[in-house]
Amino acid sequence: MINRLALKSFFWRNAFAVGIAVFIATFINRYYSFTHACWILLTAYIVGQTTRGTPIRQSHFRFLGIVAAVFVSSLMITMISRQSWYYGIIGFVFVIGAQTLFLTRQLEFPAEKAVIFFLFGVLFGALAPEKFPIYQRLIDVLLGFVIGLSCSLLVVPFRLEQEFCEGVVAVLQTLHEYSEELRKRIDLFGENTAAAKSDTDLSLLLKRQPGYPDWVFEVGFNPGLRGGFRFFLVNLDRVTELFASIDYQISQASPVLLQQISTSMNDAVKKNQELLEIMQTYFAQNKLQQSASDYTSDIVALEKRLNNIVPANMELLDISADNLYLTAIVRDIKDLRNILLQLINSLPSKTSH
Repeated sequence: MINRLALKSFFWRNAFAVGIAVFIATFINRYYSFTHACWILLTAYIVGQTTRGTPIRQSHFRFLGIVAAVFVSSLMITMISRQSWYYGIIGFVFVIGAQTLFLTRQLEFPAEKAVIFFLFGVLFGALAPEKFPIYQRLIDVLLGFVIGLSCSLLVVPFRLEQEFCEGVVAVLQTLHEYSEELRKRIDLFGENTAAAKSDTDLSLLLKRQPGYPDWVFEVGFNPGLRGGFRFFLVNLDRVTELFASIDYQISQASPVLLQQISTSMNDAVKKNQELLEIMQTYFAQNKLQQSASDYTSDIVALEKRLNNIVPANMELLDISADNLYLTAIVRDIKDLRNILLQLINSLPSKTSH
């Protein structure tokens, strides 16, 4: 719920900024445009369609794409006289552009949308009934760029830290829900073997939400914030991977062995859940809670209980797959504890979101 609200909040703010940009561009196009051919409107609308993270960089890519489209369309109008060749070249440009987008859609290609806008600009410029000097089109494009970028940055500025906190809260809430589900499964180990298997799809539960701040990894993101934000997200992704690993190991381990260690496991998982709650409160309420809990004794007790069940000899350990699964579960819980403590220790005492 929180991540959906955060996403809607950004979309509404972005839509409002684009609306203001189009309104201003309409007025400028009516009274001050050289061509009156909607180049100002088109550019302002396209430049304003930026995502979170690197709006200035994205705006410049799109502006350069439209400028290139103006040059290409102007050359086509000037040099090609035969209509069949004219429309054939337009079709060829779109086929090449579509192939480029298809081959790069799964890769890191920051100029991808600039290619789309370039193609759209070529179509608009080549098929426009009015033919104006290229410098007049470029001036209109520049005016639209200034209007679109100014509205994106000044009318509704992007709140980096608040957007990051809202996205992280959504992920932490999802992890907290799964942690609660994991505790319920552990409680049922000794009562019902079938109940030990989760009926919740972990891949869906831990799936990145629309509010996930993936814009932190965009090329050109604020260098001053990049290191801290990326460090936190990379380790948070590691937490998600450990939960997935624990889920798999539990589904494969022997219920009999799990029953023998369930009490110690439950205590450790509960402490991990407390750490998730501390981080969730920090990002949601800008408050770092102080905890008096001991976050080492439960892990020591869990490892001690494991040593009483699983033989310490590595050769004997390899004989039984159940022993391997149980050892892997304890290792993952311990690694999860270390990462959560590291994340909490990395949080500043105060934030400004």
